[in-house]
Amino acid sequence: MSKGLDCQLAKGMPYLLDYVLPNIYFHVITAYAILRHCGVEIGKQDFLGKIS
Repeated sequence: MSKGLDCQLAKGMPYLLDYVLPNIYFHVITAYAILRHCGVEIGKQDFLGKIS
């Protein structure tokens, strides 16, 4: 890797971990709660997907 790419990765990782992932989790959990409140029978397997 070039030095410039390492610098971009170092700046991008905190953004991903501190901003993007918490926002994704928040929206997924909120959607799940709204669906459950509206009576949709959704459970852990629907969230995780098929496990082979």
